[in-house]
Amino acid sequence: MGCNHHWLVRHHWNRRVTHTETGQFRETDQWGRATFNDHVVCHAEYTCSVCGLVRDEGECLCDRTRADQCPVRLDYLRSIELAHPDVA
Repeated sequence: MGCNHHWLVRHHWNRRVTHTETGQFRETDQWGRATFNDHVVCHAEYTCSVCGLVRDEGECLCDRTRADQCPVRLDYLRSIELAHPDVA
């Protein structure tokens, strides 16, 4: 019986990234000067490991340093490398 059919069963959500891209965004520092910083945008979703229900999380934005340490994004990038070893 799936999560949606019984009121005692709770979803067991697993987060995964479905798309990621890096871009350079213009920001203003505290003195009003324009700076350009690398940021990473990821599209993420949650999937229930019990019933398979998918819930869209939307976009996630962070700086490049934090994105390079994000385990969910790194799993996504590894899966792309495994699926397409000739692209890397």
